[in-house]
Amino acid sequence: MTVTKAYSVDQGVFDLDHGPPMLTPDDSRSKIFLVGNLCNHAHSDKGKYHGQATEVALMNALATVGLSDQRPFFQRKAEVAFSSEHKSQSVTGAFSHAPAGTPDMTYLSGALEPVLARCRTYLRMDGTAAPLDPGVAKLVASKAHDLSALGLRVVSMAYGVDPDALTFAGFQGMMDPPRPGVADAISKLSAGGIHVVMITGDSEPTAVAIARQLGIRTTGGAGGASGSGSRAGVLTGKEIDLLSQRQLADRIGGVTVFARTTPRHKMAIIEAYQSRGAVVAMTGDGGASSSPSSFFLLASSTHN
Repeated sequence: MTVTKAYSVDQGVFDLDHGPPMLTPDDSRSKIFLVGNLCNHAHSDKGKYHGQATEVALMNALATVGLSDQRPFFQRKAEVAFSSEHKSQSVTGAFSHAPAGTPDMTYLSGALEPVLARCRTYLRMDGTAAPLDPGVAKLVASKAHDLSALGLRVVSMAYGVDPDALTFAGFQGMMDPPRPGVADAISKLSAGGIHVVMITGDSEPTAVAIARQLGIRTTGGAGGASGSGSRAGVLTGKEIDLLSQRQLADRIGGVTVFARTTPRHKMAIIEAYQSRGAVVAMTGDGGASSSPSSFFLLASSTHN
């Protein structure tokens, strides 16, 4: 997994894979990478980072833009670990070189929606903060959608003294290509009459882009009569929350991609298929279930 693009409101999207900018700590864009650095447990061994794939990618991005690991100078006083339900994580603390009396800061990283929900301002190019009004929030969401549609996983960053009134710094977009052989395996399963769908914690546009790379069709409709809530065969965790188990079973027939799901949603989906008489098998990419990078493939065949 590699960070290939990053974004700040004032300076827009910039590349890290082709001519990345060399940043100084005074550059407002450096805050995007600082948050990813502090909300991170990856460790270095002989010059190489090890740990959860997303966190390793965020640490490697530091060197790409000319920045260094600031964790040795940061006193972590509190932490909220990443949760599949909340899709974010945070740390609170202070730097050892901060002037006496400097208040502790909270640094938050995760999916765009939960991060933006806790922001009241955004970081300007000159280092000041401006109100995060609906127009700015819509612009940020649009840019995140554009990167997600390329198949990039978007990790958003924010910081501030008040954990419920943070400043949005920007986001990083990372490429996590499917493992070799996965597309071929899906093709063979489909040829054998097995219905293959993807269940992922990723955003809808990222999930659809990856599904297409894997050869999973993303056209179709909802399994129910209304046809709502399933764009091109996609159903999200939020939409699942609005359905009863019976309604979910009625709807999944035309769904091939389940996005922004949690382990709770995955179990509901399995039970819905089984209630339709399907024999269900699930496999994953080997990542931790709490990792935003993990995705699952579910194959089902129905008894006659």
